Amino acid sequence: MRYDDRDGPGFGATLDDELQAARAAVRSFGPSSIDTLLDRIAEAREGGAVAGAHEVVALMEVCKAARGFAQMLELAEIFDGLDDVEIRTLQAQARIDTGDCRLAIHGLRRLGHRLEDGGTPARISEVTGLLGRAFKQEFVACAAAADRAGAERALRQSVACYRKVYDLDPAWHGANLAALAWRAEREGIALDIRAADVGARLVVDLAGLTPDPFTVAGLAQGYMAQGDWISGQSRYEEYFRRLAALKGQSAAFMIYGDLRQLSEIWLADKGDVPETREIIDTLRQAMARTVLPGCSDGDAERLLAALDAPGVDPEEELQAMVATGQIVTVEEMRAVIRNRDVVARVSDAFGKARGSGFLLDGAPFGTPGRQPVFITNNHVIASDPVLQSQMDPGNARVHFLSWDHAPQAGFRVGRVLMESPPQEYDITIALLEALPGDAPFATLRTPAERFLRPSPAAGPLGRVHPIGHPDGGPLSLSLAGNELVDHELHLGNRGVRRLHYKANTRPGSSGCPVFGTEGHLVAVHRAATGRSLAGTRIDHGPHYYANEGIGIRCILEWYQGRVS
Repeated sequence: MRYDDRDGPGFGATLDDELQAARAAVRSFGPSSIDTLLDRIAEAREGGAVAGAHEVVALMEVCKAARGFAQMLELAEIFDGLDDVEIRTLQAQARIDTGDCRLAIHGLRRLGHRLEDGGTPARISEVTGLLGRAFKQEFVACAAAADRAGAERALRQSVACYRKVYDLDPAWHGANLAALAWRAEREGIALDIRAADVGARLVVDLAGLTPDPFTVAGLAQGYMAQGDWISGQSRYEEYFRRLAALKGQSAAFMIYGDLRQLSEIWLADKGDVPETREIIDTLRQAMARTVLPGCSDGDAERLLAALDAPGVDPEEELQAMVATGQIVTVEEMRAVIRNRDVVARVSDAFGKARGSGFLLDGAPFGTPGRQPVFITNNHVIASDPVLQSQMDPGNARVHFLSWDHAPQAGFRVGRVLMESPPQEYDITIALLEALPGDAPFATLRTPAERFLRPSPAAGPLGRVHPIGHPDGGPLSLSLAGNELVDHELHLGNRGVRRLHYKANTRPGSSGCPVFGTEGHLVAVHRAATGRSLAGTRIDHGPHYYANEGIGIRCILEWYQGRVS
């Protein structure tokens, strides 16, 4: 179905099929993948097309899980005439998450009046809880602006909401009530409840419930309100383990909520409560790992096969919705995926996966006969291992899983040409033994990627694609959040030059190549980080977490400087 065909199928008297298709697109490719479709649905709606409220709600719920709040607001506006309670509730939640708390409060109060006669306990719980959250966000804003009177007023209103519906959902309302009572005591705001008492009651009330992630996080905050940080930390560790069973957007949505609560209410980023610092750092790492699933090597093969199939017009502007907030052309994905044969999994002699690496043209490195060099992180392979993650070159095995005739035992590292420790370039450059003369390798291209120069107003500076073996599994690449958010490449090639990006990686991705939009090598991935780059003047806010790579050009400059 071509959604840009205004007279095509799917835009008849009802829009339920289009809403279902949009739901599938959001699950696969992220909320921004339906922006054009929403425009067409709006046009059809203005022309008299109708839709069931349940289909609108279902799509808004999927967008909520993927944090597509702009799409939720647009859907609520398109279907405003339905005047449905669930649609209004989701609209209010989107308003809160986009910072429009005043409008959300007005809407939720109207909903509350509607529910006074015949509203179900579950709906009353949700609407009142969201009203409490809207006031809580107003408290945070007033506190940040040093508006003590406004902060106290908003905190008291939020507490009143959560107290009103505590018994309807202790895990949600009780956790917020405990956190706000604790914060009130920190701010010197007198309430008629004590944080320790609320926390103790919450722990008792949740002890008999099914220990899903939401309940376990509530237990953690119950202990924290009592000053029992050890038990709170223990429950959050259990929470992380249970989140591991949740894949993709659901886990990301939950993690973000806890991240916001710890940062804004428990002051984890202020340093005043060091016990919460480790919790929030672990949450950031979990959020970075669970945004969206990646694309396996098998998926890549099928994509290329489809592109090469008869009937595909190479002149047609084909596009693939592959990342949140972005449209990536199929030609870009083709250019990136073509590099898959240069990427390897690094294991020890017993087959345990330790990282990733890749072959690069040996000419700039002066190797005999232009023999390709093998590059990985120094925290993966090091001549003098001192870290637990480091492995002696003699114990390393390099496996090119996409090759048809690669040795099952892998290639051995023949000679390390040069290396730099993890605190510097974090690079090991080596030659492999018995590498065939026709082995594929990446090349350096000129000019390099034209990334935007970092500035406070620049936004995403470009797009990058790491390809590696996350968790030692199949060759994979991320199809979500591939934005380049900061870099130091504009500073020249002398010294360590880092790139920060949101593309997903996992343990085992260390040492993998990072490619630009035209399939050219731009960096070597090394780790995730919660530290923003100094000197770029970009304010990333308190929840910064990104993956980091080292620019390939600065690595070559360092190597050639050492050789000379």
